[in-house]
Parts: sequence; structure tokens; C-alpha cells
Amino acid sequence: MIALKIGIVHCLDLTDKVQLGPISKQTLYERLTDGRISGLLAEDLANALYNNMTKAPSQNSGFDLFDSEGRKYECRTVTRGGANLVPAVQTGAGRKIDLAKHQEKLDYLYAYVFVDVRNSPLFRLVAIEVERLENRLRITPSEFEQLIDELPTKNI
Repeated sequence: MIALKIGIVHCLDLTDKVQLGPISKQTLYERLTDGRISGLLAEDLANALYNNMTKAPSQNSGFDLFDSEGRKYECRTVTRGGANLVPAVQTGAGRKIDLAKHQEKLDYLYAYVFVDVRNSPLFRLVAIEVERLENRLRITPSEFEQLIDELPTKNI
């Protein structure tokens, strides 16, 4: 385990490290690129990898992780469609984005932990402070690449 630090892209290779009964590894790799599947696993992955992070006490805490200083983080997967930054309960068919609630969340969050699942089983994890995201509701894949373009990388 290592400490999560803002602005370092951690590269993680899970080739031949995932298994689910008789399901082929290739099928699992493909499924992990789907944010609906990898979203909850992203929280567990960040919690398991980073020794200074703890999972929120419940799914209804309003954040996913907190660090040893009590700062709150939200995990988001980056897929081919990018990453939503609004609460999951506000995305999807028939749901509306509540900008006031989104702003409330931004007021207490310290950073987002992004887990880039687009090249599964090769993953990239990076924490980006909320203020760098400029109140965006979502980021596209190209915006994500621009955010991390000049950041140092470390294989873990």
C-alpha cells in the first residue's frame, strides 16, 4: 500500500490478476470498462491501494473516501464517455441535475479520485482537487487527458 497524493498518476496493471469463476479474463477486462460495473469497484480499489484512505461509513455518506486528515473524496470512473461529477442519483433517464445540491457537495469535497478504466486491465488512478475542475458537471475523455497530461506517473 502507498499514500494517495494529489497530482500523481498511479498506473496499475491487473493483467492476469482478476478472476471470477469460469468467466474468461478477457470478458472481465471488457466488463471493467463499463462504469456501471467498475464504479463500486473503483472505491474498493482506492481504499485497498492507498494506506491513508478509508471508505465512507455508508453508501449514503455523500462521499466515498476520507483521508487521515478528514478530507473527503469522491471516486469516479473515467470511461469512453468521460466521467460524471454530479451525484449518481442525479444522472440517468428521467433524473434531473440539482445544481444547488451539486454545489453543496463541492463545498465539502476535497478531491475526486479518478479511476481510468478505458484500457482495462491497465488502470490509471489520480486524485484531482475539486477547485481544478472548475465546477464542471462532467469531464470528457480529452479533458481528463488534459488535466493529467503533465502530471508525474508512477507504476504501482
